[in-house]
Amino acid sequence: MLNFLGYYTDKEIAVICAFISAVATILVGVIALYANNKIADTSTKFLEEHKTLLHEAVRENIKQNELALRNKIFEEINKYHTSVGDFYRLFVTEHFPGNLSAAICEYEDSKDKLGQISDIRFMNFLEKEIVMTIKANHLLRSTRFYIDSTFDLVMAFDDYRQKFYSIKGMVGNQEICCDHALYEQNIIEVKEVYNNISHKFLTYIQDVESLITKIDDSSISFAELNVFLRKLCENKKIIRKKLHEEYDKRGANDE
Repeated sequence: MLNFLGYYTDKEIAVICAFISAVATILVGVIALYANNKIADTSTKFLEEHKTLLHEAVRENIKQNELALRNKIFEEINKYHTSVGDFYRLFVTEHFPGNLSAAICEYEDSKDKLGQISDIRFMNFLEKEIVMTIKANHLLRSTRFYIDSTFDLVMAFDDYRQKFYSIKGMVGNQEICCDHALYEQNIIEVKEVYNNISHKFLTYIQDVESLITKIDDSSISFAELNVFLRKLCENKKIIRKKLHEEYDKRGANDE
């Protein structure tokens, strides 16, 4: 080696060493650059895969949250539908106007014999009907989502209650027993209101069933359903306003 170096001057050897060093530096640089590119490619691929997984996780989380909320709303409306259906069945079995006719006849037949007891029994019957209509209105207003038939049914129950308030006002003066035609007319009017409630009730129940079907329909996106439910919430304000206006016309209280 020393003999080989003896052929070159110190200057030449320095140049050769510098050249070798430069080549080695370039080679190391190229290797490092290649390695960095590999690392960058691997990192980019990892980040893209992680980004895709993250987006999928976010989408799945949103989907699950929407599904949970949808199920919660469905259960809420379904429970409400059950309670409304139970109330309807109670109404048609326990509050049929035939009971009014029987109660008036009993009141008329027993008033002279039982004195104030007959007043109390008849007044309790009337009070039961009045309380029923109050409960009905509270039930109808307990849902978050107001459908158009809500207004008609609430007003129908109010008409029913007003008829019993009217009959209640006659009891003390015994007008209802003195004038046979008068109490028959009251029975006819109450039956008309009752039939109106039955019709409105069925319409309302059908509307609630349609709402349940729409919520349970998987072909409707949550966004579309949300828009629909928001409209029903806005409808609540509109119907409450209509109720207040109707009560103002009647000079009644919005209970």
